[in-house]
Amino acid sequence: MKTIIFIGAPGAGKGSRIKTCVDHGGFTQISSGNLLREAGYDLSSGKLIEDSIVISLVKKAIEKAEGNIILDGFPRNLSQAEELERQNVKVDKIVYIKISQEECISRALNRLICPKCQETYTKTDYHPPKVEGICDLCGEALTQRSDDNEQTIMKRFKVFEEHTLPILEFYKSRGIEFAVFDAEADDDDKILDLV
Repeated sequence: MKTIIFIGAPGAGKGSRIKTCVDHGGFTQISSGNLLREAGYDLSSGKLIEDSIVISLVKKAIEKAEGNIILDGFPRNLSQAEELERQNVKVDKIVYIKISQEECISRALNRLICPKCQETYTKTDYHPPKVEGICDLCGEALTQRSDDNEQTIMKRFKVFEEHTLPILEFYKSRGIEFAVFDAEADDDDKILDLV
C-alpha cells in the first residue's frame, strides 16, 4: 500500500487534484474534512477540531482502506504528523499544492458543492455544472459550503501557514519524497506525474 499526503491551503484545489488521482491513478481518498462533516462536526468557524478526534477518524478510515491512499487534509499540524508516525503509518510521498491567499479566497467564493454526493463545481467556466445550480451526477441542488466565505478562508489560510506548513519540514527531515504542484500555473494533468 502506498500512502501519499496532499497538503494545500483551503481553496488550493486539493479535492479536484485528488479526484484526478482517484479516477485515473487508482487511489482511495481519505479526507479528514469529509470524515469530520460525516461525524457531525461543524467546520464553518475555521477552527481546527481536537487532534484526538481527527486522528481517531482518520486511523479507522486507513484501516478500512484497500490499496493506495491519499490523505487529504491530514495531518494538519506537527502533533498529527508525529502521531501518524507513532501509529506506524508509512508515508511514501508528500504533494504540496502551492497557492496564494488571494487565489484561495477567489476560488473558495467561486466554489459550489453537492450536499448529497460531495461533487464540486465552480460558478465560472472552470468546472460549472451542465445545468446551473444542479449536480451533474445526482441532480441535487448545489450549495456553497458554509465555510466558503472570505473571513473564514483568511482565518483558515493563517492557520494553514502557522500549523500545517511546518509539517513539510518534518517530512523532509525524514527523507520522505516531496513534490510541488503550482495550483496557479501547472496543468491539472501534471498531478498524475507527481504521484
